Amino acid sequence: MIFLLLFPIIANAADFPVRKFHIGSHQYVVEERKPNVWVSQGCEKKCKALVATEKKYSPPSNDQEGAVTSNPGAWICKNGAKGKVFIAVDEERNQLSFCKFDDGSYVNNGAFRY
Repeated sequence: MIFLLLFPIIANAADFPVRKFHIGSHQYVVEERKPNVWVSQGCEKKCKALVATEKKYSPPSNDQEGAVTSNPGAWICKNGAKGKVFIAVDEERNQLSFCKFDDGSYVNNGAFRY
């Protein structure tokens, strides 16, 4: 009986598309929770990465020190969301910019809204 109640939760978790990225020998596994929102695998609703994607941030302006208007998500990660930016590469050599938080969760910088 308990299995039948938990099956929908387990099935939904398995439905997220998964991608793998690397920095050197370290592997990062991300799940697409919403269109263009790739978060660390296993990130629950209260992880800092998902919480940060629910907020709306002010976009950087050209007169703000350190503003990088070519990647506003990276600027928001560092200045608004208080995370650390890193770049990872997938098997096809595509690069994606991520924001990592002190709880170990991370999200792609393109997921930030402004």
